[in-house]
Amino acid sequence: MAAGPQGPIVLSGRDVRKLQLAKGAIRAGIEILLSVGGVDYQELDEIILAGAFGSFLRRESALKMGLLPPVEPEKVQSVGNTAGEGASRGAGTKA
Repeated sequence: MAAGPQGPIVLSGRDVRKLQLAKGAIRAGIEILLSVGGVDYQELDEIILAGAFGSFLRRESALKMGLLPPVEPEKVQSVGNTAGEGASRGAGTKA
């Protein structure tokens, strides 16, 4: 247990299991994209983390726990919420 600004932080077994499932899904998606693209992780120029998840995730922690491929921490960038920008870019394209 750790202390947070609003009291103790408790991490249950259920919390750990949810983290394991999320990590597995994210890492599997990354590995599939790399495989389909014929790219090895050493060839990556950068890894971009978007949204609230990416904004609050410490890149060092993500790398240490194996959520991301083993790249230099400097290659991992958080860009915040990019949904609005993506929607506006896609507005002029045909479905």
